[in-house]
Amino acid sequence: KSAAMAAFLPGVGDIDLFFVNLVRDPRAIAYSQMRTKSLPSGQTSALSGALTQTYPPHRSARQWVQRQLVAELILKRHPRRRRMVLRYEDLVADPQGSVDRLRLMLGLSAEPLPFIDADTLDMTPTHTVGGNPSRVRTGPTPLRLDDEWRTEMPPKARATATIITAPLLRRYGYHVDGR
Repeated sequence: KSAAMAAFLPGVGDIDLFFVNLVRDPRAIAYSQMRTKSLPSGQTSALSGALTQTYPPHRSARQWVQRQLVAELILKRHPRRRRMVLRYEDLVADPQGSVDRLRLMLGLSAEPLPFIDADTLDMTPTHTVGGNPSRVRTGPTPLRLDDEWRTEMPPKARATATIITAPLLRRYGYHVDGR
């Protein structure tokens, strides 16, 4: 989950190591981290009702830049055939195709995955410590583009995130103007 943690993995014994850097538009991340989120009512989890901590857009944007630069350094040290950059926007646009590309890189067979249809997964309980409260949802889970930031993010917050991340936006296929 963390590029900095991944930097230590090559030194850990006999691991067949691959790296996938899942990237999302930093303005979407900044907008998401500005909002308080909780689990939907009726969701069964020890985290029911838990709220996420919010962060100002400048902090989210700085962290995004730092994480991408660390990820780039790590990825450059490993063979191309064992690394991949996958954009969130591409994953939700073509979940099965994205999974197929990951399988190809990993050398895995096309075993059935829990897809109910082209963009819906049947999620089973997992064990995770941190992240968005939606990570503990189970059952049918549609993979959909969350681009609410494009219309709802306050202009000043959007400008802040854009200015801080501008040097890396194009590198990951994002437009400065948010298209």
